[in-house]
Amino acid sequence: MQTLYTSGDWSFLLSKVFHSEFLAPTGHYVQWKLANDWDDYNELTHATRFFDGVKKKATLGIDSHLLMKGEELKGALFMVHGELVTIESRHPIPKPEKSLILKYFHIMEQGQGIGQRWLKEVIIPYYGKLSFTDIYLSSSHPKSFGFYERFGEEIASYSSPSDNGLMTREGKCFRISLG
Repeated sequence: MQTLYTSGDWSFLLSKVFHSEFLAPTGHYVQWKLANDWDDYNELTHATRFFDGVKKKATLGIDSHLLMKGEELKGALFMVHGELVTIESRHPIPKPEKSLILKYFHIMEQGQGIGQRWLKEVIIPYYGKLSFTDIYLSSSHPKSFGFYERFGEEIASYSSPSDNGLMTREGKCFRISLG
């Protein structure tokens, strides 16, 4: 585990391996959605399936970024790199060898500017120094659209059925330029 940045009692860590316990913030988010009757999309189930598939592909890698407050895991986001066209079909990725896909970005303590700091001061500079040029991501959470628009541009939109098929989830895809 590598420490990329610290600020007070917050630490931003990088693991070059994926462990299922890193999905605890995703699980926390799903519990919040259930308690607030938000929607029926279970990110934890989808993330588990997604990462199981990625781990089976030798042409893909996962960087696990963890947000710690003291010794407690408070956030996670995952950067997938490699042969990205095997996992993304919603939009073209012109330079896949120089691009990343951000997946499952969840923070337990929201509304404090931590996510913005994480992207702006840690993630974007880290991958820019490694000569990556773009980060792509998709989200179907309308409250996050404005957040991602501050960092990049919307490049596509999509619709997908909810887990129980009773509603349609409208999503957007974004590109964040690192150059």
